[in-house]
Amino acid sequence: MKKKKEDECYGASVEDRLLIQTHVYDEEDKAIRTLTSTCEKNKIEWGILLHHKCMVLINTDIELGKEAYKNNKIVFKIDYIRPTEKPYLKYFRYENILKNRNTYYFRDIINYRNTQYTGAKKSWHAYSSSLRRFLEYMAESYKDYNENIYAKITMAELEEYILKTGNINSEKSVKNFFFYVNGFLYQKTKSEQNKMLIGMKSCYC
Repeated sequence: MKKKKEDECYGASVEDRLLIQTHVYDEEDKAIRTLTSTCEKNKIEWGILLHHKCMVLINTDIELGKEAYKNNKIVFKIDYIRPTEKPYLKYFRYENILKNRNTYYFRDIINYRNTQYTGAKKSWHAYSSSLRRFLEYMAESYKDYNENIYAKITMAELEEYILKTGNINSEKSVKNFFFYVNGFLYQKTKSEQNKMLIGMKSCYC
């Protein structure tokens, strides 16, 4: 029986906020767990895995839910044999993670899925596809992410997105899009309002 080779792991840290690791022999799931564990142990928010099968971006601040997605802190997993995900490689770049922070839009999608999404697991693909496309549009429009960005998004901008992109053609698709995006924006703005209220209460206690 052929002996399995021990893994070789190499890593580099960027500003103590991003850890990049490559694993030579480990299976991808084990390599992802190792990266996540190392980032959490060292209080590093972002991690990138370079694997021979895929590239993975994780964020350790993502909350874990109680159901189907409870162990998932993966923002993007790009398999080399699936070209549909490759356009998102730009969100692995330094400027999008640590400078203008536009990758945070996509971290927020996963946080929402883990803790606030109440739909069926089989419906998540359509839900997340709508959110990804719209938030990418917002990232290109607003440029820089900030914690209060969602409160600034208006109905007019949702309509503008539909008209400009031409990706949503049927009445049913428009209704689904508004349902998906509005649900996400409502939860995000409600969460930020709750944080502000908690902060105000602590100031007067």
